[in-house]
This record gives sequence, structure tokens and C-alpha cells, in this order.
Amino acid sequence: MKASTVLTWLFLILLALALLILIPPLIPEPNPYDAYNIYWNGYSAAISYCNATVSYGNIQNASTVILIPMIKPTQYFVFQLMNFTRSGGTLVILDNGQYFGNYILSIMNVSARFSGYTVIDPILDYANEHLPIALINSKFINVIGTQYVLLDNSSYILLPGSGDYTVIAKTSIFSVSGNNSGPFPVVVLIPYGNGSIILISDPAIFMNSMINKYGNSNLLKWICGKGRTVFLENFIAKVTPLSVLMIYGDYVYSASHTTGVNYLLAVAPLILIMIWAIVREIKGDKHE
Repeated sequence: MKASTVLTWLFLILLALALLILIPPLIPEPNPYDAYNIYWNGYSAAISYCNATVSYGNIQNASTVILIPMIKPTQYFVFQLMNFTRSGGTLVILDNGQYFGNYILSIMNVSARFSGYTVIDPILDYANEHLPIALINSKFINVIGTQYVLLDNSSYILLPGSGDYTVIAKTSIFSVSGNNSGPFPVVVLIPYGNGSIILISDPAIFMNSMINKYGNSNLLKWICGKGRTVFLENFIAKVTPLSVLMIYGDYVYSASHTTGVNYLLAVAPLILIMIWAIVREIKGDKHE
């Protein structure tokens, strides 16, 4: 192989390594609530707390399924969720009324709804009124291990006048939503067949920036402490080449700030591609 060719490949390898360091911070952040999002609005910490399996639709052998329905599920999949819950599973739906939680509830013939209206609390809050503090039902304080959870631009849950449900957490008497005064239910447990549905009107409650505030992590551990937990990633964002690139970019960037071994593992795919390309070049020269 010619010396100029060797220099060209060395330059390309060095350029690729430099890009691995410089480009990842420029890649757009993954979607909010994404299991692989390591930033403030991701769910990577929540997945770790639950030791959850990130799934793209498979809920077999799950005890608890966590769903943030930003993407509309098919009716067939909602029927799968119905069968899962009726058979003894726990279905957790997090929605602020802006997504497809109410669509799922209507198919499942559940009367509760996510209101879609934001709750503020000028008195019992954290930093500002858009971060209201919710109170845990006194009967569940010892079970969950906390008295309070913190919300972030939360909605609330509309419940029928009577029915078989339990309010797990609600905002304070000082909270308001439009012209309505609190308290407002924000975490509700609804029996469903042999299982149960847990409604949470604030998907932000378990974000990386929120999970360690007040008793948010305690609530999550209580939710996913009944066995194998599955987090349905496919309703957060569609899998595209860009999303794969974002995930890989995040991993490389974080690995580059830890140990050399981790970084080597991260860049290994690119190094292998480079070696393969050089070998092909050498073999090509031999045939000339």
C-alpha cells in the first residue's frame, strides 16, 4: 500500500475519533421520558430504579407495565393491555391529558379521565407554583414510604362521583386549576379484573431531574415492586436512524467522560469498521 494511502487512512481515523468526541454534544436530545435519555427530562434513572425491561411492545411475563402514550396505540394493543390487566397485571398510565391516555381508558371502559388542565399551587410548592407538592393518602404513607411527591406542570384526574377507585395522592387545598379549587387527585388506583390500573396525571414525575425530589422515587419503587416491570418505549418515539444515532451518541459521550475501557468499548464498532476498510484496501492493492 502506498505511503500516501496510509497517511490518508490515518488522517481519516484521527478525524473519526475527533468527531466521536465533538459531535455527540451537538446531536439533539432524545425525546422527553425516553428510557435512553440521560438528560434532565429523560427516564434513564427511573428505568434503573425499577430495573425495568425496556420493551417495544412485548409485555409477556410482566407484572407491571408502564406506559406514557405519546403515540397512539392500536386498538389491538389496547386489547392486549386489557387482557394483561384483567389477568392480574398492573398497568400504569402516565398522561397529562395531552396524549392518548383517555383513548386507552375509553376502550378499556374506564370512567376516569385525564383532565388536560394544569394545576398550580402558590402555597405548597417547590420553587414556584408550577411545581406543586402532592400529599400521599394517609393509608399508603407507610406502604409507599413517603408523605409527599413533587409534580411538574401536572394535570389532574377526573373521577366519577362514585366508583371503585382509591386516590393515592392529591394536591393541597391551596391548589387551583383555572376557576377550580383543589385538592385534585393526581395518582389514582383503579381495580380492573384481577389486576389494577394506576393513573398518574404527570409524566414528568419520574424524570431524571424529578426522581430524587421528595418521595418520587419511593412512589416509583412501590409501583414497580411487584415483579418484572416493562417500560413501553415504543409509545415514546418511533425508532428511526436518528434516534439510534442519538442513543449511540449519548453513550459515546458519557463513556468518554468515564474510564478508558468504557470509551474503548464505545468506539470499538468504528475501529472495527476502519480496520475492515484498511484490510480491503491492502487486498485491493495486492490484486492490482
